[in-house]
Amino acid sequence: MRLADKVQEWLDTNGWEDQIDYNEAEQLSQLNIRYGINDQLFDLWIETDEKKDWLNLFLSFPFKVNPSKLKDCIELLNLINRQSFIGGLIVLPDRNIQFHHAIDVENTEPSIEMIQNMLNSGADIINVWFEEIAAVALTRKTVQEVFDELEALSVEEERL
Repeated sequence: MRLADKVQEWLDTNGWEDQIDYNEAEQLSQLNIRYGINDQLFDLWIETDEKKDWLNLFLSFPFKVNPSKLKDCIELLNLINRQSFIGGLIVLPDRNIQFHHAIDVENTEPSIEMIQNMLNSGADIINVWFEEIAAVALTRKTVQEVFDELEALSVEEERL
């Protein structure tokens, strides 16, 4: 399983001793570990599909969106997704927030750098937006307040 082997090589390079779950019959593999970003532990999933030549990476946030904040949180994630072309953020039906990045490696040779870049793209988005996402998802802060703050920053930067 060439993709699973590449994930194992990536683990080994990072010095991590985590185990990949293999499903040889379906040609699938899955890795689930905890990964720290912004002093928070995220669930990191890396899945491979050998038949489709897909490599998927998921980062699940350490909190759920308050039910009354779903609409605001989705609006904020839509804004973030419009500004980022690598991966995306969604709210799952159980109100968990998740970053997802997938690549199709058909007719290419995947590398451990590709896996690291996938993880880095998610970590970068989370580093930039974590405070706003947490505030909108968990507090009374509205998405409009975030939009207004971003607009004010943009106007201020134009003046400089």
